[in-house]
Amino acid sequence: MAGGGFLSSKFTTMVAKLHSLASSSTPSSSSSPHNNIEQEMRKLRKTMRRIQAKLADSEEENQVKSHSEKLWLSELKDVACEAEDVVEEYEYEVMRSRQLHESNSGAHEDELANKAAEIRKSFDEITKEWKLLTLPKNSGKRKRIVGNRETGSLVVESDVLGREEEKDMLVKWLLSEDDTSVNKVSVIAVIGMGGLGKTTLAQLVYNDQRVKSHFDLTGWICVSENFHVVSLTEKILQSFAKVKVHEELDELQHTLQENFPGKGKVSEKLDVLQHALQDNLQGKKFLLILDDVWNEEFTLWDELRKPLVSAQVGKVIVTTRNQPVAKIMETRSPLDLNCLPFDVCWQLFKGVTLGGADKSLQPHLEYLGRKIVDKCKGLPRL
Repeated sequence: MAGGGFLSSKFTTMVAKLHSLASSSTPSSSSSPHNNIEQEMRKLRKTMRRIQAKLADSEEENQVKSHSEKLWLSELKDVACEAEDVVEEYEYEVMRSRQLHESNSGAHEDELANKAAEIRKSFDEITKEWKLLTLPKNSGKRKRIVGNRETGSLVVESDVLGREEEKDMLVKWLLSEDDTSVNKVSVIAVIGMGGLGKTTLAQLVYNDQRVKSHFDLTGWICVSENFHVVSLTEKILQSFAKVKVHEELDELQHTLQENFPGKGKVSEKLDVLQHALQDNLQGKKFLLILDDVWNEEFTLWDELRKPLVSAQVGKVIVTTRNQPVAKIMETRSPLDLNCLPFDVCWQLFKGVTLGGADKSLQPHLEYLGRKIVDKCKGLPRL
């Protein structure tokens, strides 16, 4: 963990120093003026030992950290520096009093005790965030908690509630001919937090019969975090081609394997794929769904988009959690998904748990069910 080893070492030093000071001093009575500072230092040492253990565990389990965890470490480092100053000041006062055989002033000890209490409070506030930021064990490379999520285009429409208005808006846009961009490819982004139903909405639109009959070609790609242009171009080509031109695809793959064995030369492989996709789209209308996009680099999207502009008309729906993704890809205003109302979520909950939204629950179970739905805060997938 970047910075974690340094912090762990700093905490080890401070804990050892406080332990040494506590071991070599005579315990004060509860009425002693020294009791307050000794108690606060003991509490501070316990807190730092817990943080030290967390840092050590994280160093072993997770080598790569997210931006949020790096921020957490930065905040922890700031408070650790304040703690180091207090520990050193306390050590100085203890050593001075021993050498001079005199007690510290009550006011100064109270001041140090208050500082220690405030620092411990800051540590507690920061470490509360740790549970939200730590990655699962064996997480290795950076990835979202959901892991390698894959989605397909199929949906059971009878299981979906509450997105009729958004679906109608997207279908109307797809069937319109008056808002395609200059390069013949128009893009809209569906934005919302995880669990809101972005993918489900895209599935509903993709499978609408009006949409199916309007476009010559339709394709569904689950992108996720790895926005690899060569791989995505190949997936788009396969999704558009479907069963009709499997022989053409087999011939293309054979050509690629012959010319670019192994990993091949990426630029040449991409060129072959782009020309094949361009030929398939020439003069046609297409709909492309790019689901779960995280890429924020315009150059990658621009490269992927190049063969798409050969079509007569192209419509692309992008689902994403991030505004920056939408800004680099969209050609029109995004669709921001809102949380579903409680009544809709309650119907969904009953449909999942009871096998039907029209079924009833016993009063005490309905009370618990409604509490669960309320905690979901309008997110249908939770």
